[in-house]
Amino acid sequence: MDMVGLEAGMKNAILGVVPPPTPAPGGAVARRPMRPANTGCVHVGESMRAADTGLHSPARLPALHEEMDMLGFRSAVLALALFGSGMAQAAVTTVPIAGDVGASTGGSGATFSGLVSYDDSTSVLSVTLRNESPSSLGGYLTAFAFNAPAAASLSFASATLGSFSTFLTGPNTAPFNGFEYGVGVGSPYNGGGAPSAGLSIGAAATWTFNVSGGLFDADDFLSAGGENKSAVFLTRFRGFANGGSDKVPATVVPEPASYALMLAGLAALGFGARRRQR
Repeated sequence: MDMVGLEAGMKNAILGVVPPPTPAPGGAVARRPMRPANTGCVHVGESMRAADTGLHSPARLPALHEEMDMLGFRSAVLALALFGSGMAQAAVTTVPIAGDVGASTGGSGATFSGLVSYDDSTSVLSVTLRNESPSSLGGYLTAFAFNAPAAASLSFASATLGSFSTFLTGPNTAPFNGFEYGVGVGSPYNGGGAPSAGLSIGAAATWTFNVSGGLFDADDFLSAGGENKSAVFLTRFRGFANGGSDKVPATVVPEPASYALMLAGLAALGFGARRRQR
């Protein structure tokens, strides 16, 4: 069997191409047999052209727009599903946080940035903080406090800053009451005086905790507690150049991936709205 010829014939049939006449054995050109008229058969190429013409007909346009709207909606749903699947499979969840300067007790301008991470494959909670206060303020970040899920039990594991490693349970964080755990330079969360140790301005450190009691993610350790329901995490600053101190709560910072997903969804909805208006 001539496979090359068969393949060429199939391509011609699909594309609607009429092959050139082939020479007869005696040298004469053999004419291609005519297709019988009124047989009810339609050439494949002709049917494809007819379908293409129908696709762009005025009567077809509203349905086409509706299909394109649905395609945009399905794309947005697919993006959400893929994002959710990736999150479900991730072993480590991370939540960025930052100082809420406007909610501090002293209004000093002290602030910080940080990451709260949880690795469910090792059951380890990590807290990383950086002192972002103005250099003219002076002093140190000397303690922080946070909450945990009711089912969780924590124990202190490590600190990259040795002088900042006193594990606190039920620290006195008034007026932000209700925090379950904390770490500080010394035993009292509030402290006083002029400390000579802590997280200095521009410096960063990481603390880790072993967790037991179930499966969690980083968000579970940033639950609001106590009298001030906006306080999901709290830091303590002491030893300012003017002799003052401050308590600065945290706010959760949305991650770039969350912004990207939100924008993709809004774009798909906007595309659908424009199509419906046409």
